[in-house]
Amino acid sequence: MDQLQYVSAAYVIAFLVMTAIALKIWLDGNSYRRRVEALVRIRSKESPRNR
Repeated sequence: MDQLQYVSAAYVIAFLVMTAIALKIWLDGNSYRRRVEALVRIRSKESPRNR
């Protein structure tokens, strides 16, 4: 392999790693948002004097 192939391979690997990390962060964020929304619904059903 020549230098161009090594550099191209490095860019592809970097792109795949960044995409995987972004996907993981996005999925974790969606999961967290769903949990927070569930808590908000539960707390809004409680009577105001219990707060």
